[in-house]
Amino acid sequence: MDNFQKKKVVEALEENLLNSRFEDLDPDTVENAKKRILDVVGDILGGSGAPDNAVLVNLLKSWGGRKEATVLGYGVKAPVSNAAFMNSVLCNSFDSAPLVVIIDKKRIPSHTSGATIPTAITIGESWHIAGKELITALVAADDFVARLHSLNPRGGPATTLGAAAIASRVQGLTSLQMINAFGIALDRLPGETVDSGMAVLPSKQAMVMRLEMVLSPHNWLKMDGQELTILSLANMAVFSGLIPRFLKT
Repeated sequence: MDNFQKKKVVEALEENLLNSRFEDLDPDTVENAKKRILDVVGDILGGSGAPDNAVLVNLLKSWGGRKEATVLGYGVKAPVSNAAFMNSVLCNSFDSAPLVVIIDKKRIPSHTSGATIPTAITIGESWHIAGKELITALVAADDFVARLHSLNPRGGPATTLGAAAIASRVQGLTSLQMINAFGIALDRLPGETVDSGMAVLPSKQAMVMRLEMVLSPHNWLKMDGQELTILSLANMAVFSGLIPRFLKT
């Protein structure tokens, strides 16, 4: 694939993430998203009673900072990045969040919802986002992550990119700013394999750095040191019908 074709694929993905509208979503996709949000909120509340989570919440409280968003189940207010991190940890305490991406009837194991939904509801609270926009941002990001998972079942940092995509859209970033946020988020990952809670932290940190006009040379189309098969002609079909068809998770 030449550079022109690669650019078109990337532009289509970016267009889908930043410019999809609630009206583009079919009723089944919207209903699926609502159910997953309720599912994850229940998982967060259930996880609030898990052993040792109170210790982590108390540590978070000791860090202080702006009271931007809520740690569900505790009523603690914290900076949005810390709250999103904690909500994701609570959600995954018992590994009961939605764990499968379904693509063309193929089931692919994924912890996507355990990171993207806590990110969406936490940033949504902080930025006072309306329900329709929150659902649209979530579905567009989950669609993006599902496509990456379909090409790389190991997932890699796909979930971190999904969390960064939600934060980018909610805060009104441009395409260039979102790309830089992706690169910064990947650069700040602690390692190749991270849990959903740790996947959330770099996404918000990337937003803060982006607001300070930090540019990243990191190519977000690189995973595990090799170019994604996203740029393979054999996989172009995965990117057909970006709107309005959204993949279910």
